[in-house]
Amino acid sequence: MKRSLTLAATMLGLALLSGCQSNQGTTPPPTGNSNTVSATQPLGGSLTVSVPRAITPNIGSGELRVAGLTSRSAKLEVTQAPSSLSISAGAAVALNTGELSLPFTYTGTAKNGDVVRLSVTADGKTGNVEVPVMNFGTLPISAAGLSAQYHAASLRFTASRQALFASTLSGNAVERLNLVQFDPSSSAFSLVPFGISNSAEAITSQTQTPDGKLWVTVRGMTAKGSYLVSRDSGGSTQTYWADAAGDTVNNLNNLSDGKLWFTQSTKDAIKSLNPASGTVTPYAVSEQADSLIAAPDGKLYYAAFYARPAIVQLDPATGSSKSFDVGEANRSLPIGLKAAPDGSIWFIEARGGTVWKLDQTTGTQTQFPLPQGARPSEITFGPDGQVWVSDATNALLYTTFTTSNGQKTVYGLNAQTASSTPDGPNALATAPDGKIWYVAAGQLVRQQ
Repeated sequence: MKRSLTLAATMLGLALLSGCQSNQGTTPPPTGNSNTVSATQPLGGSLTVSVPRAITPNIGSGELRVAGLTSRSAKLEVTQAPSSLSISAGAAVALNTGELSLPFTYTGTAKNGDVVRLSVTADGKTGNVEVPVMNFGTLPISAAGLSAQYHAASLRFTASRQALFASTLSGNAVERLNLVQFDPSSSAFSLVPFGISNSAEAITSQTQTPDGKLWVTVRGMTAKGSYLVSRDSGGSTQTYWADAAGDTVNNLNNLSDGKLWFTQSTKDAIKSLNPASGTVTPYAVSEQADSLIAAPDGKLYYAAFYARPAIVQLDPATGSSKSFDVGEANRSLPIGLKAAPDGSIWFIEARGGTVWKLDQTTGTQTQFPLPQGARPSEITFGPDGQVWVSDATNALLYTTFTTSNGQKTVYGLNAQTASSTPDGPNALATAPDGKIWYVAAGQLVRQQ
């Protein structure tokens, strides 16, 4: 039997509001973005319904959005839901996009993979939508000297499946000078020191080499400049100067050749360190290099911007490079590079608020659909290639979902935060077991 939730909405002023768009920032959204997160279900004519959020039981609220209405009411029905999940409707809200928001709340439990099916009747037409259930659990990040609102800039996993967090540069001295380690077997956090004594300095990136050593780049604040530090399993550390006086090094990667590769901010250079000899070798780039990553094809990729925005492939064996122009000259800002399981390179165009896939074998670039107003910050992938995108500005995650009829849609998930102030998702990553992890408001948030 259907559970009927009738939502009567007073649409006073909707006609006036429908011609207005909310201010989404100084950068206009790129052509092709829709006003909703998910693909819309046509109800007939111009009438459509969509679901901007997945159901996350410990969040407890969601909504449908109906566009193209001429009437003043709509009816929401729950046609299928787990018996353990109770759903009820709230008051409908007219949005300045011209849409009608039909909010609902839910209590109880449901498991990952469950689907809630809803139908909306409006203007004499009915459409159906499917809403996936996605569960995340939270755990406060706590260790000696950490603030209650610990902010993570990155998350990496060691060969032994320990999680290592690096702080943002705005963290306190303890946070900036140490990594934070999380042991999943004991759910305990601890500090990993690197012998950094200057409280003004900061770890900027991290990696682990096949010999088990942990490595970090450090923003140095002395005349000798920035440097790298290695730490072995016994806790012994060794410093390697990066020939970067008065500059910052970042984006640390290790390759099968045994070298450590990193970027240097203002010198427009990528550098490699040979740990055996201590030799630092620079590779000049034509534009500032950022977001350096090592891809499965054995190549390095980085983002170049300013006059000629591009994703650049660097062959570490020869030093030769190949450039793929992206975005708009003198405007676009590609960041956040990530290699997908299929080897393609994904990146964020920060000024446009878009996410793109680059097939480096053909040069083809494909845009990943995101809502108007999205501000993507990081990308990761599930074990099946499922795309996850964080939006720290709007405290959201976006991910793909395939409905029973084979339609692929993009849903948003409210980030789990301990306060009403948006803080995260940050340090988005895929754990060794394929689950999605991130940090928000001083909490580690893990997919269940």
